[in-house]
Amino acid sequence: MNKKTILKIVKYIASLGFAFGILYLLFKNQDPVQLVKEIQKVNGSWIFLSMVFGAWAYVNRGLRWLILIDALGYTSTKLKSIDSVSVGYFTNLLIPRAGEISRCTSLNQVEKIPVDKLFGTILIERVIDFIALICLFLITILLKYNEIFNFYKTLTSQEG
Repeated sequence: MNKKTILKIVKYIASLGFAFGILYLLFKNQDPVQLVKEIQKVNGSWIFLSMVFGAWAYVNRGLRWLILIDALGYTSTKLKSIDSVSVGYFTNLLIPRAGEISRCTSLNQVEKIPVDKLFGTILIERVIDFIALICLFLITILLKYNEIFNFYKTLTSQEG
């Protein structure tokens, strides 16, 4: 076996060990019987629906990112872009806010697009998301002003 193959095997073993270590820490103080009873109470259709929307969010973000990458004159495949977004989300589980960097470096490794250009597209994406959030907030205030005002009045009258 060559050095690359051994390194790859060690990476997989370390990743699996890390994953099982996290699972052990999560469930070490749980009563397995009670845990199974609680899981059986859950409506599976809601879990399935959340998985569908979660997967759709990954795909949507990957395709949106691809549009920004193409605008810079670089190319990537849809699958590689979505995979890089998934790597970013997974990294955020371990180290919050580090997903953006890992997302850029993972796509850089397979497509050789400069990391600084990729990071710039992520910043632009965040600005666009923020503008959309502000617009939705303003639309909500305009459409539901009376309900919001009545709720605020109710809260302030209970305090005094």
